[in-house]
Amino acid sequence: MTRPIQPGCGQPIPATKGTSSNDERRPGAFRGGGLGGKQHGTLHVLAAQAGRKEKALIGVACGGGVHGGDAERRLVDEFGGVGVPDHQKVGDGAVGSTFAFSMVQQGIAEELGIIDIAKEHVQGDAIDLADATPWTYPKNIYAADYPDCKDADLIVITAGAPQKPGETRLDLVNKNLKILSSIVEPIVESGFDGIFLVVANPVDILTHATWKISGFPKDRVIGSGTSLDTGRLQKVIGEMEHVDPRSVNAYMLGEHGDTEFPAWSYNNVGGVKVSDWVKAHGMDESKLEDIHKGVANMAYDIINKKGATFYGIGTASAMIAKAILNDEHRVLPLSVAMDGQYGLHDLHIGTPAVVGRKGLEQIIEMPLSDDEQAKMEASAKQLKEVMDKAFKETGVKVRQ
Repeated sequence: MTRPIQPGCGQPIPATKGTSSNDERRPGAFRGGGLGGKQHGTLHVLAAQAGRKEKALIGVACGGGVHGGDAERRLVDEFGGVGVPDHQKVGDGAVGSTFAFSMVQQGIAEELGIIDIAKEHVQGDAIDLADATPWTYPKNIYAADYPDCKDADLIVITAGAPQKPGETRLDLVNKNLKILSSIVEPIVESGFDGIFLVVANPVDILTHATWKISGFPKDRVIGSGTSLDTGRLQKVIGEMEHVDPRSVNAYMLGEHGDTEFPAWSYNNVGGVKVSDWVKAHGMDESKLEDIHKGVANMAYDIINKKGATFYGIGTASAMIAKAILNDEHRVLPLSVAMDGQYGLHDLHIGTPAVVGRKGLEQIIEMPLSDDEQAKMEASAKQLKEVMDKAFKETGVKVRQ
């Protein structure tokens, strides 16, 4: 069932001075317009890894870690041990840098600003990215600051402490909720009036928190949701059926995390349900659960092997930014605000949704089997319990 998104709740409430904003934490700014001349305006991307933020007019990067030395010590002192494990080698804005590079490669925007606590690194990253433009698309790439968010069309937030081996995404909630507050406050103070795209984990909770902290309408606060998980599912099914993963029609729903689940009642290739294909090829029905577990645990496998994931989420985030800036009216699995869909309220969770230049346009409520509906409700319950506890413990100030 498709429901038009309800009108937003007006302009964001002006931020109160002296809240949890931190001048050392900086996003980046970035102006839309590039691919085929279809994009216009300004887009800001905020990417931060445990204290580092990259801001571009198109998005914000997430994941990874922070520089060592003084920058990391300041982060640990302020947020209580949000450090990078010794073996973590991919910090320094891995997701944010990957996202920015994907933007450059696809020519999605005209201007990209990067904000980070490590200023020299940001300057170097901007120069390095700009070096790719002679072989891609012209683009103004620079080190930015929070005031640059004022005329942005899109802010992509990937700032946060990285997920360590053995940690779930939900384990990150308290420390990343504090980091998020220190980012959203100065963005709102800048006069930003565009769209937030949240990528940082736990993405469903942080997307809902961005909405509450910013005071923005629901249609202008979107999370990357299960976009990466859905891509992983399409890849695995494509490998099994020997087809291009782009030809796989499948979704992972619910939390971007341990309680996510595949919609087997719908998932298909060429109109043939994957569950029917499995039976027709003499496979046991347990194959579906093997696929489910493999997809849900894929991030843990990658993190254990190389320290972090960033290519997949960086590319998926760029795809979402492109759909918004190019006004594609594209259906994507995103974290969006529930207003009765699936019987859920007062949280953001992963479901197919339509996005375009004005943000969230429609929420698509998929018809689910009884088992799938139960899983959606269980996923929402888990998110709600963790989220409510985190808001209470951190005392983060909200506007709605």
